[in-house]
Amino acid sequence: MSQGKDLWRKRFHQKVNLETKLFVVDQILSGQISENRASKKYDVP
Repeated sequence: MSQGKDLWRKRFHQKVNLETKLFVVDQILSGQISENRASKKYDVP
């Protein structure tokens, strides 16, 4: 079961550069955006 889940994640994985990841994490940590909102905004599960 977990193997199928891993395949799904690999298949639909979006490449995002490090700068974007750090920007989103910084927004979440500073309270500008919630984790849920960031997930929806950047279309990440």
